[in-house]
Amino acid sequence: MTTVSGDTAVKMGQSFNIANALFFRCDMQGKNRIKALVIALSMVILPQLASAHANFAELAGKEYYVSSPDNKVSVKFALKNGRPYYSVTYNNLVVIGDSPMGFEFKDKEPLKNFKIMDIERVSEDDFWAPVWGERARVRDRYNELTINLKENEEPSRLLDLKFRAYNEGVAFRYTLPEQENLKKFTIAEEKTQFRFTGDYTTWWQPGSYDSYYEETHQKTSLEEIDSMVNMPITVKISDELYCSITEANLTDYADMKFSPVMDSAYTFVSDLVPLPDGTKVKASTPHSTPWRVIIIGETPGELIENNDVILNLNAPCVLEDTSWIEPGKLVGIWWGFHTGRYGPWAATTARAEEFIDFASRHGIHKLLIEGWTAQGWNDWNRQNFTSPNEYLDLQEVLDYARQRDVRLLMWMETGGNVTNLLNQFDEALELYEDWGAFGIMVGWAGSTSPHNHHDQYMVNLYHEIVRKAAEHHLTVIIHEAYKPTGLRRTYPNLVTREAVQGMEQSAWSQKNTAENMVTIPFTRMVAGPINYTPGVFDPTIPERENNRVESTVAKQLAMYVVYFDPQQRIVGFPENCENAPSFEFLEHVPTVWDETKVINGEIGDYITVARKSGSEWYVGSMTDENARVLDISLDFLDSGDYVAHIYSDSPDAHYLENPKPVDIDRVIVSSSDVITAVLAPGGGIAIRITPH
Repeated sequence: MTTVSGDTAVKMGQSFNIANALFFRCDMQGKNRIKALVIALSMVILPQLASAHANFAELAGKEYYVSSPDNKVSVKFALKNGRPYYSVTYNNLVVIGDSPMGFEFKDKEPLKNFKIMDIERVSEDDFWAPVWGERARVRDRYNELTINLKENEEPSRLLDLKFRAYNEGVAFRYTLPEQENLKKFTIAEEKTQFRFTGDYTTWWQPGSYDSYYEETHQKTSLEEIDSMVNMPITVKISDELYCSITEANLTDYADMKFSPVMDSAYTFVSDLVPLPDGTKVKASTPHSTPWRVIIIGETPGELIENNDVILNLNAPCVLEDTSWIEPGKLVGIWWGFHTGRYGPWAATTARAEEFIDFASRHGIHKLLIEGWTAQGWNDWNRQNFTSPNEYLDLQEVLDYARQRDVRLLMWMETGGNVTNLLNQFDEALELYEDWGAFGIMVGWAGSTSPHNHHDQYMVNLYHEIVRKAAEHHLTVIIHEAYKPTGLRRTYPNLVTREAVQGMEQSAWSQKNTAENMVTIPFTRMVAGPINYTPGVFDPTIPERENNRVESTVAKQLAMYVVYFDPQQRIVGFPENCENAPSFEFLEHVPTVWDETKVINGEIGDYITVARKSGSEWYVGSMTDENARVLDISLDFLDSGDYVAHIYSDSPDAHYLENPKPVDIDRVIVSSSDVITAVLAPGGGIAIRITPH
């Protein structure tokens, strides 16, 4: 690591690349830590390091840059009339133009009229191994610029701005350091702006302060966005440049939305979810905001491959023992409830045992027992998270599952009633651990709480739920959630969350379109794991003739590769799954990966993803409502021959007219081969590639 601070860095930062460092670290969850540090400083620079001095009064109008290790990404910082501004470029093309930064406080003057007090530059190159993820090893490589600011006038408050430039994009955050002139504070508004330089095409999800993040994504120009936006938002700058904007390390702060600035073209401002009193954040110094993140790629697929930036901006794992965290597929009675086949009391003794047998027959060791609680869906305010409904003999089910090596995921739907959940939460977790459950699924459907779903209080509650669950060796899924921000690195028992228009929408709306299914990988999934819940082997819904899943069965198979979720659900009915020969693909497909590559893709049109687990590769390709022919190069394979097990749409397949037929072929392939994928309308292809 190279660090240069003080007036020396201010003067040198304009003329020299001070951050000439290679920092390498292998991090296996805090074990076997190896660090090598090489610092190279030119002999031309050394004399100036000894003699450089800066007159801070002369610095206000100057610009300071930090560039990525490959020099493609650059962030510029400047003060204009005492206010901080930033901009972002990629290969000298401006992605975000000069954009103002700052806050407005309640009962305090806004921060203003700054001068630069100090500058620090740091470079780092770091490798670490996640407990689970889309790849076995993550690289954390960036150059960092920290600007220490102080108001020119009383009360002379301090503000630090930190900018990181990665090859994959940029991130920045505010820190209000501990100081006598600012102790407790209440943020009324965060004023961070994002000023685009043209009316670019964008894909975005309409949002609101109480949003479930489950709306259909829209494709419009920036100028046509007329509502609040749920992040991430994905923007096409040119045919060779895309970006996705979101946030990372959301801790003790409010979820951030993206809202258009009406009097400034192509400009958006951070819009924080308010507390019940209308303010946004209440805290004391020192306090840092989440990172504002701009992921950049030359293709849409690179946005997915580059999303490790979000993880890298979070703290390393704090759990000493993670051996109990076991990702994997699970089954459950969820789809039968949503389609109306099972009625409001889906979790009966007989039905739970039916799904336990189904799981056991196919080597699946997890069951989501949705609707098991007393009161079920009938009365949110009286949900009982420690007692079963009258139709379920819980002890019998627990014994039955234990004999078949199946563990339960306990459903905790709150209806938004935070008080009722908290009154029972500690006792419930102790019981679930005693029962041998492996996790919980907490949902916030309903609105009985005075809090918006994602204000500062609720963000902190999410963290508390995850922390307490870890104490009882329970994994966590959260529904009706805000987008992921990387907490899964710190607490890998937070395995996934919804925050997406998932499969359930197909059961009772027409929102979840074939186009939306191939949009969300490039938008929502950039932020992290996506609990979409695929696995339907009868896309028609007999109980509701006007509803259907806009997908062929082959596309359902492909979702297990395209959509990343370490606890992927198989939601289909046992009889439909077992009557389909193609179900064998789901018996084999893993849920966590050693390597991930996006082979091709156009947002809202199609996508092909290849993922590796051990010696096997899996490929999934999906299209929208249009039939397509895609070439899938196998050049990611090592040398040697492989067997490709191919599950593709039959020639007469169609997502509306004939969604079920799947052809199964097995062929010998090598890295020099290209598979031609013929996708039906709303269709897909899934491929398992094993060593020959």
